[in-house]
Amino acid sequence: MPREGKEARVTSQQASVGSLSAVFMTAAIILLGIAGWMISRDPLFSGAEMKAVGTVIDLERSATGNGRVAYYPVVAFRDDTGTERRFVGSIGSNPPDYRRGEQVGVRYDPAAPEEAMIDSWTARLLGPGLTGGMGLLLLWFEVRAIRSARRARRRSHDAEPVSTR
Repeated sequence: MPREGKEARVTSQQASVGSLSAVFMTAAIILLGIAGWMISRDPLFSGAEMKAVGTVIDLERSATGNGRVAYYPVVAFRDDTGTERRFVGSIGSNPPDYRRGEQVGVRYDPAAPEEAMIDSWTARLLGPGLTGGMGLLLLWFEVRAIRSARRARRRSHDAEPVSTR
């Protein structure tokens, strides 16, 4: 194969890997940033955590994107000032995970009790875990693509004939 054709092919491969790398790296950074932001909103990690016991007072029915129904718990609790607060849980399910009258642990930031959440692994860490996991997966793909491109470039460079003039 003529030298110019080989160089053109390697250059076009490098350009496509470079474009895809920029997209993957940007998406990974954005997803990791969102996961960090989600975790920073968790009262446990912000350092301003208060705990309370809440009661599931209702189940809010909501249609999901695939035409099914999910039930979200509506929880009432009293904050540290004795004020009754209500919130809708962030995770819905069908069948419902909670029953009316069920007692649940609640975590909240006293500066923002309206952002309270049920004290469960899924309510607190499922969102950041999935988002961060996707970001790490994209970052891993990115590292693999860069390493593969470097190896291919090294192989094509090593395979070039040496001039004997």
